[in-house]
Amino acid sequence: MNRVQPPKTRAGAPATERLARKNRRGETLAFRAARMGLLKRIKPALTTELFRQETTDGNSIFRLLIADRRLIEAADLLTPAMLLEKDWFGGHPTIWLCNNNLTSKRNFPTIRHLTTKETLAVRGPLDLTLLHLLAETGVLHQIKDLITAEHLQAETLTGETVIHLAAMNGQIWHLRHLLRPEDLKLRDCNETTVAHLAAANGTALKAIKSLLTSEIVGSKNQRDQNVAHIAAENQLICLIAGKLTVDVVCATDNEGNTPIDLALECDLDAIEANQRKFSEEVWAQFAAQMIGRLSRPAA
Repeated sequence: MNRVQPPKTRAGAPATERLARKNRRGETLAFRAARMGLLKRIKPALTTELFRQETTDGNSIFRLLIADRRLIEAADLLTPAMLLEKDWFGGHPTIWLCNNNLTSKRNFPTIRHLTTKETLAVRGPLDLTLLHLLAETGVLHQIKDLITAEHLQAETLTGETVIHLAAMNGQIWHLRHLLRPEDLKLRDCNETTVAHLAAANGTALKAIKSLLTSEIVGSKNQRDQNVAHIAAENQLICLIAGKLTVDVVCATDNEGNTPIDLALECDLDAIEANQRKFSEEVWAQFAAQMIGRLSRPAA
């Protein structure tokens, strides 16, 4: 039986063995090739050991690619264990993954193999986890089976949870199987709740609609706006018509506007078309405002 032989260079020695040869500065041939932009040519013979091997001054192919923002060229050599190590990194993993644009929707497939329940919880600067980064990029549907309720509660230094970022970026739909009504009350450092963030995005608002209560809808942010104010500004108040109370729609923000004011200004046609979705008491408030507007003398 003929055995498959490792690739060889022109000199006849196994390619990996030749790539491991060092000069007086402790630089392997593989490192010098990567520095010259020839990584693609040596990639078939490049091992994880060579990828991580340090020169005399502490450099490595890994650190070189991070600095040059070319890590995507060798993303398949990264392992989940590397994200969990503390000492040899060229910076924290959440930094070098982000700086090399590997957490983007386009490049995420190249690091999908790095995502585990453990690596998603790795914390970096500002207490950002890998999952926080991915919640901003539109890829949660690819890893939702790895996400746990514990992941969702992790806060950054600014008080943002994964749920906040998912709501802000229309990704909360993929977390709805883990959400509880109390999760929608979570506030960041600006006193903004998850529900406030979701109210600005139609997809997110639909995802949390069944969990909303009148208490949650009536909660206020720093601008004294409740969730209905935000939904009205974004022409989405009809989505939560059944969750509204008279107290909620008549509450004023710090500029003196009620959700009714904002809704009539931004979405009058949709409100009239969806009259039946509102309770009689709430619709009476809308009707009174509409009549009041019609009776005002023209400016």
